[in-house]
Amino acid sequence: MEIPDIFKIRRFALAIALILITLVLAKIEIETPLRIAPLGFPLIIRSPNLLTAALVIASIYATLRYMYYGILAQPSPMRARRILLSGRALNTPSTGIDIQEFAERVEKEIDRYFPSVGNRRVKIQTIQDHAGCHIKLDVPVIVRTVCWIENLDFLLPIIANILALSFWSYGRLIGS
Repeated sequence: MEIPDIFKIRRFALAIALILITLVLAKIEIETPLRIAPLGFPLIIRSPNLLTAALVIASIYATLRYMYYGILAQPSPMRARRILLSGRALNTPSTGIDIQEFAERVEKEIDRYFPSVGNRRVKIQTIQDHAGCHIKLDVPVIVRTVCWIENLDFLLPIIANILALSFWSYGRLIGS
């Protein structure tokens, strides 16, 4: 199964969340009937509230799709870091491999998931024993902080859509 482009899914989820949050918080009301002419064809929308309902459905869909493809179908950055911090390699076999090759492949994984901040970077210690190759990482505090910020950024489409749906639900509850 080919995984869709996570950046496009992310962009769609964020756009839907921002549109729904803006619509709800700005208390935008659409005059009934709404007359628009996309592509030169006059249209009359008699139930503009259904546009908000469509945005709510799109928000739920975008959130679930991003959660599936971004977190479940492939290792999320948070899960990849947790695996690496536990001493295991992510996509590199730990047995039947030369320790030098193991170290080189793991270093690429570390560089992908742990950013360098100035001259601060993760120190890697490669260990080989009867069970195979393992790693031990020493992660500076500044790198952990940047990882935490990256995690928050990665989760932003989910957080934004939950906020948008919460604002919409609260507005429906108070408006009733």
